[in-house]
Amino acid sequence: MSFEKEENLMQSPDQVSLQSREFALGEHAVLRSEKATAIAYGRFYLGLLEKDVWGSQSELAAGLSVSKGHVSKAIKAARLPGPVVQAFGAESRVSFRVVEALDELIKVVGTEKLREHAAQIGRRPDVPVSQLLQALAVGERPDYDRMPFRLSVARNGRYIRIDSPEIAALISRLPEVQTALDLAIRITTPSSL
Repeated sequence: MSFEKEENLMQSPDQVSLQSREFALGEHAVLRSEKATAIAYGRFYLGLLEKDVWGSQSELAAGLSVSKGHVSKAIKAARLPGPVVQAFGAESRVSFRVVEALDELIKVVGTEKLREHAAQIGRRPDVPVSQLLQALAVGERPDYDRMPFRLSVARNGRYIRIDSPEIAALISRLPEVQTALDLAIRITTPSSL
């Protein structure tokens, strides 16, 4: 047995952990300098947790000097279903803000439904992210014909009015309209994280 191998066997678990953390700090600096995607950060953080470099997301956040929210969102990004990420065409289009929107969408429609919608839509790098999120919410291709309608505030200011020449078709889709409005409100409302 060489002296080097013997020395490695004699290291305490604390020394190994310290070396792993120092390595992680270096790798994290590389991710920052390369302006890594939310998904890349998430995979990195999950790897560190799986290898027990840090015992929890909170410890990892403190050890890498990032917020708990950043770690949480990155991990959510890494756990997004494959078809959903593929719908955007490139991981770089799935920003932390998009991850927040997708997380809200998952709460509204569920992971399986979101996966189904993404499979229906397919890979669409040509579609703006906002339109893609809407398409994922309702499960229609983003190049579908839009139903004409107009929103206005009622005279008393307590209601929103919807005017459309195709109001009967719109009424039949009220659950989808409500889901889309709910998602739009959640996306534009600042997060508590």
